[in-house]
Amino acid sequence: MMSTAPACTTFTHACVAWHDDYVAITVDGDIDAANAEAFARFAIAHIQPGRKLQINLTQLDFFGTAGFSALHAINVRCAAAGTDWTVSACGPVARVLRICDPNGALPVRHSS
Repeated sequence: MMSTAPACTTFTHACVAWHDDYVAITVDGDIDAANAEAFARFAIAHIQPGRKLQINLTQLDFFGTAGFSALHAINVRCAAAGTDWTVSACGPVARVLRICDPNGALPVRHSS
């Protein structure tokens, strides 16, 4: 079963799709120092027991280093909840992750 709920947020736009075994969040716009904390809170609020979390950031126009801190916070909360998660990245997100996460600690799927 899938339902979607678009949400206007400070990081421009997010769409949440609820599936039986995972929750998918797709974000577009920018994630920067002004909204990274709100993005992290938004994603963390969608952690559900028994469901994986998939975050798609491939549509972002800008991703600042504060966005990396947000992903780290999401990683910590998912680990504490025992929730598997992945983030899809390309472009600006992939560039920041190459610098901030050179050892690949975050569960990133790189897209072209």
